[in-house]
Amino acid sequence: MSSDSPLVPTDPRHDARQARTGRLDAAKALLARGVDVNAKLEGGQTAIMWAAAEGHLAVVEALIAAVARD
Repeated sequence: MSSDSPLVPTDPRHDARQARTGRLDAAKALLARGVDVNAKLEGGQTAIMWAAAEGHLAVVEALIAAVARD
């Protein structure tokens, strides 16, 4: 996937947004690029918090696995 892909932006907040929408494909693409899983948005939420709040279990699992690998 090229860095020009809309699924792989340079804005670290995008990871949290993808987690909130439940787009596992996009979350995996971002994780493959090494985005900071623990990056916080203005309100202090992380991607894992958003994914959990929205009930996106597959995204939560992918994010937790990424943290465990670090």
